[in-house]
Amino acid sequence: MKEIRYIRTRFLEGRAPLVVSLALSALLGIVLWEGAQHLTVKAEAALLLPDPAAQRNAILKAQQETNVKLGELLHLLKSGKLKVIITSEKDTADVQKKSKSKK
Repeated sequence: MKEIRYIRTRFLEGRAPLVVSLALSALLGIVLWEGAQHLTVKAEAALLLPDPAAQRNAILKAQQETNVKLGELLHLLKSGKLKVIITSEKDTADVQKKSKSKK
């Protein structure tokens, strides 16, 4: 029978295993870092998605502001400080022609 001898390779001696493990660790760190940044971008994008409750609140606030303005307008109309005169299109066109001819 032949004797089986343990043959050492040059790769397993010295600093080579340490360098290889450090390189693989650095590569793993880079991959994990990039993946984490990708997840934070997704989280920020999720924050930009419309929130239905916030939209309803904004619409309600806008409607309340409109109601306040309409209330002020009604108050002006009832006080008599503002008058609305309804005219026909023909009368409006005549008034516009007269105002242009004066200029």
